[in-house]
Amino acid sequence: MATNLDLTHAMRGKIMAALKADTALAAIVGGRIYPQAVPAKLVFPFVKLGAAIATPLFIDGNDGTQYSAAVHCFTKKGADPEVEAMTINSEIVRILNATEVSVIGDSLTMDVTTRQAQVMQDGDADAFHGFVTFDANAS
Repeated sequence: MATNLDLTHAMRGKIMAALKADTALAAIVGGRIYPQAVPAKLVFPFVKLGAAIATPLFIDGNDGTQYSAAVHCFTKKGADPEVEAMTINSEIVRILNATEVSVIGDSLTMDVTTRQAQVMQDGDADAFHGFVTFDANAS
């Protein structure tokens, strides 16, 4: 029996597809857009989709899912890695907002709302970590 949490895989796939299909983001990070697992040998900059929190939704008698997560970016070296992380965050916000309402199945829709964006210095002096948090609801 399917549950409303079964939507999380489709929702994650839709968000990953939107990130990977965007030419402006690809111009900055190339094809380095990953799920949670990243390659052992990383090339900077890169983007990864963080761990999700899936919450069942019950709206007007219908099942749904809220999918909350963050899209992370990592930059290092270059002219200004902090500005590069800010630029990548801006692209991620634009992509998520454009994915606002999309179809994920026979009659289900997904609505994405960006929540916060932040850039911070990472462990190395010349490395920065940015992230954009979002909620996606499917019903």
